[in-house]
Amino acid sequence: QRRARTRAAERAGAEQTCKERQSAYDRCAAALQESVRRMTAADEARAVLAASWKDWLTERCLPETLSPATAQRALQNISECVEQLDAMDHLKERSGAVRREMEAFEARQDALLSALGPAFPVVLGDAASGSGGTTDGATDGPEYRFAATDRLVQALAAARTAATRAAAMDDELPGLLEAEQAANAAIDRLAAERRELLEQGGVTPDLAEGEEPVAGEEAFRTRGVAHAERRAVLAELTPLEASLRESLQEAGHAPEGPADPENLDAAARAALEGEVAELQAALQRDADQEDSLRQQIGNANALLRSMASAEDAAELRAQEAAVREDIRRLSREWARHALAHRLVLEAKRTFERERQPEVIRNAGRLFSIMTGETYSGLHASLEDDSLRAVLAGGEARTPEQLSRGTQEQLFLALRLGYILSHSAQSEPLPVVMDDILVNFDPGRAAYAAAALADLAQHNQVLFFTCHPQTADVLRKATEDSAMVFRVEEGTITPS
Repeated sequence: QRRARTRAAERAGAEQTCKERQSAYDRCAAALQESVRRMTAADEARAVLAASWKDWLTERCLPETLSPATAQRALQNISECVEQLDAMDHLKERSGAVRREMEAFEARQDALLSALGPAFPVVLGDAASGSGGTTDGATDGPEYRFAATDRLVQALAAARTAATRAAAMDDELPGLLEAEQAANAAIDRLAAERRELLEQGGVTPDLAEGEEPVAGEEAFRTRGVAHAERRAVLAELTPLEASLRESLQEAGHAPEGPADPENLDAAARAALEGEVAELQAALQRDADQEDSLRQQIGNANALLRSMASAEDAAELRAQEAAVREDIRRLSREWARHALAHRLVLEAKRTFERERQPEVIRNAGRLFSIMTGETYSGLHASLEDDSLRAVLAGGEARTPEQLSRGTQEQLFLALRLGYILSHSAQSEPLPVVMDDILVNFDPGRAAYAAAALADLAQHNQVLFFTCHPQTADVLRKATEDSAMVFRVEEGTITPS
């Protein structure tokens, strides 16, 4: 019985397996029939399409052996040719715009050089090597333009130096005028002191009419010497008089009062008369010398006044006039050079602003968005091909002068600008980003999300992040138009 039950179970299992296999066979047969039906329908559709394709080729006088794949490749080649032609037209437009800008710059440069006139020659050739050259017959071409620009730059440097010198001279002029006034005051004071000294010495400082000026100081010194000698003679006369009195007293003729010449003997009287005559002659000589000294001092005073009022003042006035003329001349030169400098800088800024590569223009626009318009854009310098960030006020900064966060914004803007430039020339490709805002603070992250939203207008952007707040920032920047998906355990579901 047990064996019978086992066999019955095995039989039931085998029947069940047969039923399952029969069911699978039936499904496979049905699928095969469906596949055959679909293949037949596909062959019929293919035959219809082939007939339509042949009719289409016949209508257009094309060979019937031309396959659709070959025609598709031909259309792709035609599309590429059209794109190349469009690119050539764009390059021609750019070339024409550059040529027009160059012509405008040359016109402004010619106008400036014409305004400066022959006093501002442009020398062709390498001045450093001594080759030299002139502008005769060569007022056009790159060499002349470069030489003219170099000449304007040199003139600008000279104008700056002249302006600095003029400013220094303007600063020194009040001091010189004050020094001149002080010198005139000192001359008047010394003249007054000299007059007072001469008057104290008994010398008249004024010149008599018709008298010639003489060395008044020397005459004054000579009169002083004569006055000292006179006092010395008077000092010698006093002891002689005392000695005479003593002699008279010893001889018994001592007078009760001053010595009287009537009481002297003949020899003493003759000696005294001789000494008196000599003293009177010396006094007369002193008086004559004193009058001569007075006259010489007066002549010297008049000469001093004429010199102070004529020569010194005339020299100072001549110096002042020369300084003022230098200031006017240097000011005019500075004005010309300043105008030339402004025109050159304006042309350079215009060229750098309008003729930047497309990558730099796109990157500058995105960089302005990322910085909240703190920076107006980017430009590559014509001088050294360096990249600079331009503030809203016009100041340019190199990447080394930017903060770490601003540098990261700059590098991200350059990458996005390259993507936009590439997309403009070919089929826009999806852009995949992996949490590139992780190092930005909330403010910079919001601005960067706005730039990514701008990029999403041209390219599909796939942004992966593990921070929910980053997804919120991106959703807010795109005004909830961004599609957010959540990836969990290999399953992607809309968020």
